Amino acid sequence: MTDIAQRVLATFPAEKRGQAPSRTEIYTFTADAIEVVVDEMRALAKAINARIDELEKNGARFRGVYQRAQAYRRGEMVTVKDGLWTALKDVPEGVTPGTDPDAWQLTVKGPR
Repeated sequence: MTDIAQRVLATFPAEKRGQAPSRTEIYTFTADAIEVVVDEMRALAKAINARIDELEKNGARFRGVYQRAQAYRRGEMVTVKDGLWTALKDVPEGVTPGTDPDAWQLTVKGPR
């Protein structure tokens, strides 16, 4: 994060930089500083969201026992009976693993 004071001070004219600021200038400085912080936070949040999206794009996420009323996203894994299944694409609710080979892949088969 850049130095907020330096960024905001750069918006003041050179002749004003050596003088005590007025109340209005203090309020303006504070508002500008808040705007800088918010912009920095937005940029950080955007970068974090991009990293999360990238990590989740190919990563597997275990969701527990399959729930018929739950939709699943690509890469999510569920258990059904004696197996662990992975969603190959976004799967709408009600599509049970083992019924649609385009939606689910058997990842691990347990003993019977």
